[in-house]
Amino acid sequence: MEVAAGAFLGTLSRLLLSAVQTAGQIIGQCIGVSNAFAFGVGMDNSAVLGAAIYAACLVILFAVDGHHSGFKALADSYQLIPLGQPLPAAAVARNMSEAMTTAFRLAMQLSMPFLFLSVLFNVALAGINRAMPAMPVFMIGAPALLMAGLYLLGAVSPTLVDEMVGAYGSVFLLAR
Repeated sequence: MEVAAGAFLGTLSRLLLSAVQTAGQIIGQCIGVSNAFAFGVGMDNSAVLGAAIYAACLVILFAVDGHHSGFKALADSYQLIPLGQPLPAAAVARNMSEAMTTAFRLAMQLSMPFLFLSVLFNVALAGINRAMPAMPVFMIGAPALLMAGLYLLGAVSPTLVDEMVGAYGSVFLLAR
């Protein structure tokens, strides 16, 4: 029973951290940095930018003592689920679905400025290509999109990390 409770808390934590990696993959795809054949920090095949943001959020999480939220949740889990008692299936299912919803919302929220940039930039490039068909739009547009995307990434990185740390601290409140 204790293994099930630990797996439940670990899965909640991992779901939230995977939201940051997913957001990083979306960001990399939008600004043209991602590569399907590049390996990330872990064993999975992920975008380099997603893995870098994931690693940065882990470093920040430990730097601001965010791992203490996990330790506190682990200690509080013995009050929620007494030793040797089975997990309440309905509460676990509800908490897991809420954590998945939170992770997906967080991934989309963190990558939304880059999605807007990508759509706006591609519409502008389509208009330029339509007006001047002989111009090599991709050769000019790809580096410009990359430069604008990296500038935007530098501008929104503090907010991205702040949202991540705040969401990580609140995810264990779901388990109550």
